[in-house]
Amino acid sequence: MHCAGPLPLRSVPTVPSFLRCQPRAIGTPLRASYTIENTMRSKRHKTAHDGIFVGAGAAMPRHPFSAVGCPVPAEGQEVPTASTSASTNKGTFRFWHEERRFKGSGERCIVQRALFEHGGVRTGGYPKAAPIPGPLGWQRPGDWDFLWAPARLALRAIPHLKPGQLVSACPGLMSITKKRRLPATLKEALGETIAWDIVPHSFSLPEELPQLAAYAAAASTCSAEAGKVSSGAAHGTGDMESAAAVAMAAIGAAPVAAARAQELWILKTAQHLGKGLKLVPLEAAAVEAGRPRRRPTQKPYVLVQRYVDRPLLVDGRKFGIRVWVAVTGFNPLRAYLHVNGLVLFSTHGYDNSSWRTEAGDVALGHITNYAQNMDGTVWNLQQLEDHMGTEPYGKMWQQVQRSSALVIAAALKHIKADHEALKCPSGMTCEVVGLDYLIDEDLHPWLLEVNGTPSLQVEHEDVRVEQLIHDQKYGMVQDLMSLLGIQERFKPRYAALRAAAKAKQQAVSAAAAAVASNSGSHAAVAAVAAAAAAKPSAALTRRLREQMQPTSDAAVIARVAEEIMSRGGFEPLMPLMPLDPQPGLSIPWDPRDYELRRAMVASREWQHNSAVEGAALQMGIANRCSAQQQQQQQEEDGGMNMGNGLAPRRRMAGSIIESDGESDSEDDDDGDADESGDD
Repeated sequence: MHCAGPLPLRSVPTVPSFLRCQPRAIGTPLRASYTIENTMRSKRHKTAHDGIFVGAGAAMPRHPFSAVGCPVPAEGQEVPTASTSASTNKGTFRFWHEERRFKGSGERCIVQRALFEHGGVRTGGYPKAAPIPGPLGWQRPGDWDFLWAPARLALRAIPHLKPGQLVSACPGLMSITKKRRLPATLKEALGETIAWDIVPHSFSLPEELPQLAAYAAAASTCSAEAGKVSSGAAHGTGDMESAAAVAMAAIGAAPVAAARAQELWILKTAQHLGKGLKLVPLEAAAVEAGRPRRRPTQKPYVLVQRYVDRPLLVDGRKFGIRVWVAVTGFNPLRAYLHVNGLVLFSTHGYDNSSWRTEAGDVALGHITNYAQNMDGTVWNLQQLEDHMGTEPYGKMWQQVQRSSALVIAAALKHIKADHEALKCPSGMTCEVVGLDYLIDEDLHPWLLEVNGTPSLQVEHEDVRVEQLIHDQKYGMVQDLMSLLGIQERFKPRYAALRAAAKAKQQAVSAAAAAVASNSGSHAAVAAVAAAAAAKPSAALTRRLREQMQPTSDAAVIARVAEEIMSRGGFEPLMPLMPLDPQPGLSIPWDPRDYELRRAMVASREWQHNSAVEGAALQMGIANRCSAQQQQQQQEEDGGMNMGNGLAPRRRMAGSIIESDGESDSEDDDDGDADESGDD
């Protein structure tokens, strides 16, 4: 039997009527009675929830602001209900946590905890222990204000968004979060010279297989010719001066050519968690990349990349750096790099002469993926700075900032195109991506990949290391909530809903009075028709819409100023983005990007004091506010029909999500996303 709307559960916090979920025609969940055996406890407790029996193994400790799950009562304890519970809480916004699509339980999710702390009420997302998958957030767009889900699922909600809603995915970022697309995106936007200074030289497969073969053949030919020239020079052929010159050139060319031909390249599949990797010399890379897979289960290679074989070591071990970048919108493009980060060490020593096991796999000392080095050594960035020294670390971090800014800027073309294809304006999407860097002996940071839906799981066998990981990730998540203004962000949306409900109620009351006093007359019929089509004043509609979805230059820059003032540990990357024309650059900047940079550069202390920068931006904004906008702020409250908001984005996001043919899983190398759920 089907039911329209989410399953009713007890102990649901009191929510205003305008927040209550409305029946939906798509993705309705199945109502079922079930019992789950608890293998951890010999005694089983059952609690009935409107025809649903939740076993002790399925019930999870529930936050007072969560409408999902229920605490397990002790023997003899009364089951709390909405009417008997002492804690009838009210939140400021609703969020949907797609718990089944992330690793770890919901009660251990630091994002969910931060959302609760900022006034959120969880209204959806089935717990992992539920025996039926239930609807996904994109199938219930009217049940939440903020959807926290893996990017590929959050993107599906965009065609159904209404003004004021927010999803945890930014269309267009898959141009850099997919392994095969990252080098192509950087080359297209920045040119090969800058691209190969950010990421190691790469070839996307299978599209660039011919180029890879030609590159390998050229290196091999160059090595052979250099060897011949060197041999001829050594035997004294030709006149003395030319022989000496050739010999000197050969001395330098031969080793370089030979080294290039024998340098290691790494082949990568679309798999995550450090799987599907293979190290081979350049000469064998093209052959291996073009070789058909022997078994149907074998994943094809999607990228071949020059291997960084001179990494910076700490106590003989290789390490990688994970940092987080939040992208909050475009026009102007806004991206912020957090000061927190993790230094993830390999659990095995690094041996450059032994890079492959007997089975042909990559030696463990060459891999820094956390999934391949579980419970290994983990530092924070401060510990790395203490080890490297302030000055060397500062130079390296400046390169990380620069590279991170260039990578996000390179994706701007795809961000704008995908938003336009989905008819989604800026401000309704946001995404956090994880950037993985490897530092070489010259202290140059090489970007290895950009992870969509980066791991925010906190787990380690060492309690102290687990606390360190928690502090780094939770500090970033807390600053993300502040950056997004999550606590105040949805108030205009609810003000509009209240106003619409009030206007509708007043119109209905007037119609009822007209019908009662003069039933059947033209006036009564007109009153009923007016009630059905009741809308707010145009002035209030414009004002509330502008608050929810800023469109004017002044309002947009004001939103950016609010972000900067409340960014916490997030460093703005906008001043580092290449807005000035340069050879090889192809980035579609907007006038607001230039205006934002001018405003930030004008504030001399932007790198050190967010309040000073925000104040300077707001001062410039105040001077540009028009008289019309000031007048709109003084309009009296009315109603607003949310149904007449932005035109529905009915174009499905599937083509954007799956356009590159890679695996649609959004797991990153830390393994946060869970592939076990059902679509």
